Amino acid sequence: LGSESLVEHLRHPTMPGADVFLVGTAHVSQASADQVFDVVRAVRPKHVVVELCDARLQRLIERGKHPGNGGGMREAILRAFQIPGADNAGRVFAGGIGALYEVLRAAGMDPGADMLAGVEAGKEVGAEVICGDVPFAETVGQLRAELFGTDLPALAAALERSDVQQDVDALGLGSMDL
Repeated sequence: LGSESLVEHLRHPTMPGADVFLVGTAHVSQASADQVFDVVRAVRPKHVVVELCDARLQRLIERGKHPGNGGGMREAILRAFQIPGADNAGRVFAGGIGALYEVLRAAGMDPGADMLAGVEAGKEVGAEVICGDVPFAETVGQLRAELFGTDLPALAAALERSDVQQDVDALGLGSMDL
């Protein structure tokens, strides 16, 4: 699978054959999508789990039928306001995520290509494809609770510390304008 592989082969200690192959991906990388497809075809698993809920998988499949037609930024934001059970803050957050995906598409990236590759390869080898994520509206609700539950003044003060850039440098993330 190559030295650049982000594949982890996990073996159950007492159940031979109960192996799990975890494939680390960048959700906008064609190389990740290719690797997912190759791993599933090589391993030929009984099950393929993708980090999507059923609704997001269906949306990706539909988008795959009409490549390059994400609908644009305006449509992404409008779609967010149709999420059942989401409040206005959750809808705004989801609209922002949708707009980000449109920017990534405009830059030539394909968000979700890795997930679709897993689904397509899974079907090709006869695996059961399982959506292993909670519904999107629930995710948005949890993110909203975390973001709006944060002490924003304390966060802003922490980011103004003179040694923040040193902490970022220590993480190896490169320079950030803080």
